Amino acid sequence: MFNQLAGVNVSSMSPGSKQLLKTPLVAMARDRYGRPTAAELAAAAADPEAQVFIVARHPFQRLVSGYRDKFGGFFELLISRYCP
Repeated sequence: MFNQLAGVNVSSMSPGSKQLLKTPLVAMARDRYGRPTAAELAAAAADPEAQVFIVARHPFQRLVSGYRDKFGGFFELLISRYCP
């Protein structure tokens, strides 16, 4: 999402894109926004007006996602090959 807000072409971030394989999304974001210095992080942490949030996935969603990544293609191959 941050890459889209920065003006990165959405089609270049699609799963079939060659650019995605060459440049990870986090690297694209760091190229655009840079990495904060230790002093900037300390100043932000000391600001009483700062709001912090964490985005997390449910553990079960992570488990299912890992299972699909590991075995999803294998089962699809078996079904397409041996089931009419």
